[in-house]
Amino acid sequence: METSRRVRVRVKPGARRTHVGGRYDGPHGPALVVAVTAPAVEGKATRAVMEAVAQAFGVSSRQVSLVSGERSRDKIIEVSGTLVEERLQELLDDAASADVSKSARRKARTKATGTRSRASSAMTKTSAASTTDTTENAKVNSKTVSKQTKPEEGRPTMNASDVATSQAPDFAERASALVVRDDEDAWTAEELAEVHRELTADAKRLREELDLATIELADLLRDSGDGAGDDQAEVGSKAFEREHELSLTNNTRDLLIQTERALARIDDGTYGVCEGCGQPIGKARLLAFPRATLCVSCKQKEERH
Repeated sequence: METSRRVRVRVKPGARRTHVGGRYDGPHGPALVVAVTAPAVEGKATRAVMEAVAQAFGVSSRQVSLVSGERSRDKIIEVSGTLVEERLQELLDDAASADVSKSARRKARTKATGTRSRASSAMTKTSAASTTDTTENAKVNSKTVSKQTKPEEGRPTMNASDVATSQAPDFAERASALVVRDDEDAWTAEELAEVHRELTADAKRLREELDLATIELADLLRDSGDGAGDDQAEVGSKAFEREHELSLTNNTRDLLIQTERALARIDDGTYGVCEGCGQPIGKARLLAFPRATLCVSCKQKEERH
């Protein structure tokens, strides 16, 4: 069912990248942070904000309209669509939608390359010094290993595919143990496996983003003392950028914790149980929001308080 929701937005024009995500606690209440690369001239930033919001909520540009704040950084935008409230909450709490800047990626790669070069140089020197001894030892050890690894007669051997199969999670057994609402079908192994893959991929991506965001935040904090000659507006802009990056970093860390927690709940069989009332969260809700820990009723109660 399509609903409309007025969203309070805090705009950050002239940013290094466009992203939607994070909470700004301003004088008018919490607002969704929207950073755009467009400058705040001739309505360019406002148009960019409308496009970014539409993409973040997964709706068309016709479903997004400006209510107030055309010439202000504090705007109210009306968004129409399905699951608007859920998506807004995710964006307020979730910094994963923010793209990591190219400069941070370059810095991370540069540091990693330098570390690998130094490690490689040290390993080369050590390897050159021990090559002779290693070669002699290898000749002796190869005969011993050959004897030790020879399979005994009558004992079955395990190949690589057998090992992979033995280590793979048994989603059929786990799915059968998960609770669902009375009006829903039971979990299938395929559905649970897909959720597990999505959460695992998210956890990997979030760890990488957290590493890069931490580097970028450290750079911003280090450069904060180089503001000699800046006017009041520039000082304020830099302070806002630092606070925003800190918020994004913290949100990414929180989201990673939630993701790892969901994976742990799948492993221990409590996935899908509402942490508020103990009733089923609902399979449909979890398929849409795999990190959910509360049912719709408990989530609404939490938001009201």
